[in-house]
Amino acid sequence: MQRLAASAIGKLVEFGADTGAVVDALAPLARQARHPQTQQYAIRALKKCGAAARLCVADLRDVARNPANRDYVRAAAATVADAIEQASADVEQGVKHRCQRCNVAVSQGEFERSSQAFQRIYCDRCFDEVFLQSSNCLDLRLALTNSAIGSWSTIKGDENGGR
Repeated sequence: MQRLAASAIGKLVEFGADTGAVVDALAPLARQARHPQTQQYAIRALKKCGAAARLCVADLRDVARNPANRDYVRAAAATVADAIEQASADVEQGVKHRCQRCNVAVSQGEFERSSQAFQRIYCDRCFDEVFLQSSNCLDLRLALTNSAIGSWSTIKGDENGGR
């Protein structure tokens, strides 16, 4: 039950819950819980608090170093500590968004374009890669393929388009 509660409390941040209150509720479970999965869920939920959870980083690093903790708890603690530190640095530098593929800072224009097209955050480089791989681009790929076949058959002198 605590595991589900920790997860639910973390999701409340997405709906505008007070991050300070969420951190206060989750921090004790992230440090030590009766069940390792509860601890892991609390740790992962802290990530959603971002820079508001910066005071938990030292505790998370301790959890990550403790060999008595399960491997998945240690891995989650290390990952979330890194993410919280990154979020804190972003707040200091005024970075609002990061590309979900390569983690570079994303401008407001890049954010708006990728959010509108994919409902995800991509920098321009990753946006172009995802766009070309997406099914939305199937017609373009077919057109390019057909034009390449037509060009090749014209070069060879085949009037039937290589068929």
